[in-house]
Amino acid sequence: MRRPADPAGTPAVRARRGPLPGLLPRLLPRLLAGLLAPLLVLGLLALGTGAASAAGGASAQAATGKVRAVKTTARATKPRKPGTTTTPTSTAPTTTTSTTSSPAGPRATWVWGRPSTSALVSFATGQGVRDLFVSVPWRVTGQPTEMTWLRDLRARATAAGIRLHALGSETSWVDDHASALTWQREALSTGLFDGVHLDVEPWLHADWSGDRTALLRRYLGLLATLAGDTTARVEADISFWLDQHVVDGQRVDEAVLARVDAVTVMTYRDTVSGEDSITALGEAALAAADRAGKPARLAVETHHLGTDPIAEKQTFAGATRAVLTSAMAAVDAAVRHHPSYAGIAVHDVAGWQALRTS
Repeated sequence: MRRPADPAGTPAVRARRGPLPGLLPRLLPRLLAGLLAPLLVLGLLALGTGAASAAGGASAQAATGKVRAVKTTARATKPRKPGTTTTPTSTAPTTTTSTTSSPAGPRATWVWGRPSTSALVSFATGQGVRDLFVSVPWRVTGQPTEMTWLRDLRARATAAGIRLHALGSETSWVDDHASALTWQREALSTGLFDGVHLDVEPWLHADWSGDRTALLRRYLGLLATLAGDTTARVEADISFWLDQHVVDGQRVDEAVLARVDAVTVMTYRDTVSGEDSITALGEAALAAADRAGKPARLAVETHHLGTDPIAEKQTFAGATRAVLTSAMAAVDAAVRHHPSYAGIAVHDVAGWQALRTS
């Protein structure tokens, strides 16, 4: 280390003028320098150490801040897997317990009237309905009020993910295929429907008590004509006992499945299991649909049909919605093993809504 410069160089020259007096002035600066030098060195060392410590502390703080910023940025920009969420305020691991049960099967319902479209779609959505069978009158395009209602229903149903099917139910079409074709073509020309749903019941025809086989041939011919005239989905309602009737060597339920895209089986009972139950009545048709590779719904009734025991066992009228919902869930579980099973249709939406809520 360089020694500090003498602040007054001239006194050292003067000290040579006398023997003793000159010696003291010559020695005094050396003594002072000897005493001050260590103190000065210690001071400089302390100053350097403090500066280095301050610089080191600032560097450490800056480095720590940078790491934290990087971690924070990384946490904020870490890509999420689809369907997951993050909780920034907690890093503790979480454990979840699954309480998922088998989902209810799809629901469908018939709409014969003209209820509020908003209320209809709201109710349908709440009940898990995915298909509405909507009655369409003759020459619908010439009826402005009907078209307005149907357009509004279509818009709301589409937004809710619900399909609309044009519902036709004229028993006379068994003998008048041309009129049935005219109705179907006009209904589909509106662009408001995803398909056609036929509730043509030949057992209501006057000839049912006469030449039943000939009547059933005409009925099957009607289904073939309507299904063959469009690429849209064509469905038909059938009774659970059609497997007991044979036309030209083929069971009628199987003959219907060969002609249409799907069936709804009117298994009108108020019990889930047992000899005379929803599942028992639907078994033959579901098995036939399995073989045909076609969808099949079962169906329940909600309207009051009478006070006799036979009428009462065919409907959920008088029960609560919760009872019906529970019964349908039990049916789902019982017949889900059938690949053809496509859920349950409720007849009809008005009767369903009229069931007690408690």
